[in-house]
Parts: sequence; structure tokens; C-alpha cells
Amino acid sequence: METGGFSASPDREVEKKSGFRGVNASPGSNDRLREMAQEVTDLRMQNQDQEKKIQELERQNKALTQDKDRLQANLDQVNQQLKDANNNLAQNQAEINTLKTERDNLASQISTLQQENEDL
Repeated sequence: METGGFSASPDREVEKKSGFRGVNASPGSNDRLREMAQEVTDLRMQNQDQEKKIQELERQNKALTQDKDRLQANLDQVNQQLKDANNNLAQNQAEINTLKTERDNLASQISTLQQENEDL
């Protein structure tokens, strides 16, 4: 059906959306408009896919950031435990050295007393 020089076809929709008037158009113009409309649709679909990917990556980044923060807190705790263990080790080593010195002093005193006993 013809209305005002335009056909009531899908080409009319392309003409409406694009603002292109088909009256003076060459026969291939409507085909090119359909191709362009399909390209726009394809680009919009690609954009939607990219938006979904961006949202997923942002979600993953948020989760990774939370994991990193949790692991950093755990690392800080482990480092504090290691520092405490090193301090305890140093204190124990100091006590061992003190006890060894006392032992050596006692052994020396025993030797002296034994020597004095033998002399008597």
C-alpha cells in the first residue's frame, strides 16, 4: 500500500528513524539504511555486553579488594605473632645464658671446694 509516495514497509521505519526520505533515494539507499540500522543494533548489543563485563569485573575487583584487605589483616597478625615469638626467643636465650653462667660459677665453686677438701 502506498501512502504519500512512501511504501508501508520496514524501509519506512528506517526512514522514520534516520530522518532519511526515500523519495529521492536510489534503490540501494534503503538497503544501506538497513545495514546501518543493523550496525547500530550490533553496536548497542556490544555495548550492553561490555557493560555486563565491566559490572562483573567491578564485582570481582571489589571481592579481590576485600580478600586483599582480609589477607593483609591476617599478615599483620602473623607478623605480630612472629615478632612476639622472636622477643620470647630472645628472652629465653638470655635466661639460658644467665643459667649457664650460674652453672659455670657453681661448677667453679664446687671445684674450688673439692680442691680445698682434698687439701685438708
